[in-house]
Amino acid sequence: MSRTVSYEEVLDISQNGGAILIDVREVNEIEETGLIPKSLNIPMNQVLKELNAAEKDFLAKYNVEKPKNDTYIVITCRSGRRAEIIMNDLEKEGYKNCKYYAGSWLEWASKNGK
Repeated sequence: MSRTVSYEEVLDISQNGGAILIDVREVNEIEETGLIPKSLNIPMNQVLKELNAAEKDFLAKYNVEKPKNDTYIVITCRSGRRAEIIMNDLEKEGYKNCKYYAGSWLEWASKNGK
């Protein structure tokens, strides 16, 4: 099973749902570039803490239900390196359905005229 998703898969998720997109870049990076639509921005050093938060707190902060261990999660960043690291960290924490977008923001931006 592939551990990466393609641009086309991320485009479909951003338009139609089916997974939680988590962008692990820092807030200042997001402010400079923007986000893939429907992505949650949870900086890399906060992902595990946020996913271990109480469900009501996660919902209040991100306006989506906290992912369960079998929720389909796609991790993105700037170039894919941090996304792969976080995907591996999530797998170690018991998340069974994680992938990462290897092209991440750089590919997304180039294909969307950003």
